[in-house]
Amino acid sequence: MSAATGTRRRVRVIGIGMGPQHLTPEAVAALASVEVVIAFEKGTHDPLLAVRRSICAEHGVPLVVVPDAERDRREGHDEASYAALVRQLRDALLRRPDDVVETINHRMSLLADDERFEEAGAHRDRLASFVRA
Repeated sequence: MSAATGTRRRVRVIGIGMGPQHLTPEAVAALASVEVVIAFEKGTHDPLLAVRRSICAEHGVPLVVVPDAERDRREGHDEASYAALVRQLRDALLRRPDDVVETINHRMSLLADDERFEEAGAHRDRLASFVRA
């Protein structure tokens, strides 16, 4: 439940595969039913982020990019630690959206300082979608 609005939020996890040609009919229907997609950037050279942007643009859904939680991705890494990070992220998105809003506001400020106004505006639009969701 959103503390700000008192309304219940619905989160969908949508597997998008490697690109638009891999979307299942269920994934297309799920994309049509959401107000915003949140994608996790897995480092500065995340090749799938461009794919996610393309899919969201094709389906008219705003994309909000947040940094993925830092973790050790080596095989055999402690699954309990990873599960704890996932719980923290879920909690931040559902119960403490102010942290997400603050992060996006900070990013917008940095972009504006660099006179990258179109990118800052895109973040503003994504933020508005996140807040409405």
